[in-house]
Order: sequence, then structure tokens, then C-alpha cells
Amino acid sequence: MIALAEEKAAPNEFARIAWADLYDYLRTACDGLSREGSYDGLRIDLSDSIKLERPTREQVRIVLFLNTARVYGLSLAFDRDLLHLRYQVDGDGVAHDLLAVSEGDVYGFQTRERSFSTAAEVGRSMLATLTACK
Repeated sequence: MIALAEEKAAPNEFARIAWADLYDYLRTACDGLSREGSYDGLRIDLSDSIKLERPTREQVRIVLFLNTARVYGLSLAFDRDLLHLRYQVDGDGVAHDLLAVSEGDVYGFQTRERSFSTAAEVGRSMLATLTACK
């Protein structure tokens, strides 16, 4: 009998793990940016603020409020059945699509070009795009 820890995660299970890891990164990063103005090499001005909202289990919205009264948002939606993540920064015009995948014991997301990134790498890239909107 194979031990549960040694079994490969079912597709919807590794997708759930990848999504949870991404959400945890985004929540932690937004908390750090709000309190300190920086996190993992990302920076916002101390006069700016960032807020993470989670309207449903499969949706996240991050809003960056700039001191200049401008507001930028990042919207994420995850379809756990199709293993599909779509995100877009307001004003970008391009929606980004990723697929939840596993590479061995590591769970993350893959681009259409089959480039793999961990949830933390994807989250950092999303927030870097959002904070560059200034």
C-alpha cells in the first residue's frame, strides 16, 4: 500500500494547493506592503495603500490606492475544475491565463508557452505589474 504522502496529488488537489499557495503569498505580500511599504523586493510609497479582497473562494481583487488619488486593481479568478487562472491589471487590456500544474512535488502555474512558475513567483510577478502602474 502506498502511503498517502507518497501518492501524487489528483489534478484538482494540486490545483487547490497551487491556488491556496498563491492566495497566501498575495495576502502576506499585501500585509507587508501595507505595514512596511515593501515586501520581497516590491515597494509602494508610505502614502499609498493596498487592499486585498476575496469576494469568493475562487476570486481575489487587490486594489492599490495611490496618494495621487489614482486607483489600480488586479483581478484574479480561478476555475478549479478547469485548473485555469485568469488575472488582469486594470488598464492593461491583456488578460493573462495560467494553468495549475505540478512538476514533481512542486505545485504552481504554467503559461501557454509551458513556462512553469511557483505560486510565489506568479504572485510576485502580478504584484510587480500592479505596483509598476504608478
